[in-house]
Amino acid sequence: MQPKRTKKASTPPSELTHRWYLPEWAALRGKRQADAERDLGWSRAKTSDLWNGKQRYTQESVDEVARWLELRPFELLLPPEEVERLRRLEEL
Repeated sequence: MQPKRTKKASTPPSELTHRWYLPEWAALRGKRQADAERDLGWSRAKTSDLWNGKQRYTQESVDEVARWLELRPFELLLPPEEVERLRRLEEL
């Protein structure tokens, strides 16, 4: 009989070295937490936890938010100022 494997606990978002920039991007687009809840159909708890970095984002949530904010998914993982610099470089 094989020993039962225990699943490693997920690292809390506050202990990770990288985060997404949902609140910053939303503010630049004139969107609020309540708009995300309504427009994306997320529960209030999920919206609050993702917005405030209490829940880890998933590929699905990154894709949803990127469409909602009209961004490329990877841009949500960078501060808006860095993305603006990258966009200026792409224009050269």
